[in-house]
Amino acid sequence: MRLSTKLWLSRLAVLMLSALAFPSGYIFQNAHAAEETRAAQLLEPCKLISKAEAEEIMGTALKEGQYSENKVVGQKICLYEAADSDSFAFLQIGLTQDAFIVPNVLASGQNAKTIFTSIKDAFPDREGVAGIGDDAFLATPGLHVLKGGYYLTFGAGNLKRNKDRLISAGEKAVANLEASL
Repeated sequence: MRLSTKLWLSRLAVLMLSALAFPSGYIFQNAHAAEETRAAQLLEPCKLISKAEAEEIMGTALKEGQYSENKVVGQKICLYEAADSDSFAFLQIGLTQDAFIVPNVLASGQNAKTIFTSIKDAFPDREGVAGIGDDAFLATPGLHVLKGGYYLTFGAGNLKRNKDRLISAGEKAVANLEASL
């Protein structure tokens, strides 16, 4: 027998033994239920700060939010860029959430809080911000906020020049997060 055939047969044997060891459909039903629960808890960063709210915070017209994501670390990003092509204004919202982190990464002990804490520890010269979420600080690239199983980041360019805007964005996003939970 070829190696690939042996590998296929051994996987088939494991699958068959698993089917005998657990009640019919147990594994698949529980996996499906867990995935549905995780999906129900997922939040989108552009829902935490709408385009209109972002425009109010930034004081300028913005384009629709552009999404990107990194599922391994449970991060979704929304970027609002200035509608005026001559402007460098933008607001970026990063949302790392336990419900979006892949299960094997969660099982290894990584979650929104541990990621937030490791970033916080990496910036000893950070500036603490009181009254937003469970913990918040200003450091590169902007405002970092922990709220339950959610780690939010906000960027708007120059940190010193946009400090008040970042804090406003953090307050708005946390209020909207709390309202959605």
